[in-house]
Amino acid sequence: MGEMEQSKAMHEKQLAAAQASADKAEQGMAYSSLGNCYVALGDVEKAKEMHEEHLKIAQDTQDVEAEGRASYNLGNSFYALGEMDRAKEMYEKDLEIKEKAGNKSGEIKAYASLGWLHESSAEYPKALEMYQKRLELAEAGDDIMEKGKAYSSLGS
Repeated sequence: MGEMEQSKAMHEKQLAAAQASADKAEQGMAYSSLGNCYVALGDVEKAKEMHEEHLKIAQDTQDVEAEGRASYNLGNSFYALGEMDRAKEMYEKDLEIKEKAGNKSGEIKAYASLGWLHESSAEYPKALEMYQKRLELAEAGDDIMEKGKAYSSLGS
């Protein structure tokens, strides 16, 4: 059994324990981790299902931070499945949550994902707009690493 299969098996046990104890937050974390395992294993459809479960739990428990994380991960799954409209919807939801929370590093990540999505859809002006917003946030926070990544994206 490979490392990712072992990781998946551990997160399945995490989920079973969380379900047995009715710990919704832990169930959400387990679904999120399982989704990431399935992405790594190449089963994006199953990953999407796991991230959808995480999103449902986050919404049911009104855990806004988890809802943002689940939306982002679900956006990645939709992107990998070629469902660009759904991916955009999830990335925009993540951005909205990060903006309301004042989570600048989360906003930077959301703008990067939206830029990447628009670039891969040949919507270059929109991609540049997203990358520029990413750069502005990185400059405002004096985040050297993110500034470098934003410049790279703008130069692509």
